[in-house]
Amino acid sequence: HSGEKYAAALAGGVFGGAGGGALDGGDGADMALALQAARAEVAVMVRARAEDERRIAKYRVLVKDLRGKVGEAAEKVDLESSRAESMQQEFEHKGSELKRIRDQYLAAQSELATEREQHANARRELEHARSIIQTAA
Repeated sequence: HSGEKYAAALAGGVFGGAGGGALDGGDGADMALALQAARAEVAVMVRARAEDERRIAKYRVLVKDLRGKVGEAAEKVDLESSRAESMQQEFEHKGSELKRIRDQYLAAQSELATEREQHANARRELEHARSIIQTAA
């Protein structure tokens, strides 16, 4: 900020302005021209610094906004990750349940095949017994 104070002092004529100030050496016109150039240079530097500060403030706002958006995105990712994990667990549970049902189905099928075989054997025995009875009669 000392540059801004210097620029204000120059602009205000603390150094004497054009032609008869405290820093005026021998040649007033040269000194006035040099002072005017210095004032212009300082004014340019002050404007550039102010512009830089405006840009920095703008970027700070943008960074703050982006941090907020990143935070929101991270929350969404966490939520989606949690949902995916929950769905994975549910899928695994359904898979276990399906395996259990399949095993029950296969056991029932096997039992049914055994009962059919026993029924077929019983029918053959019954037919055999009938033929023996008819032959004896």
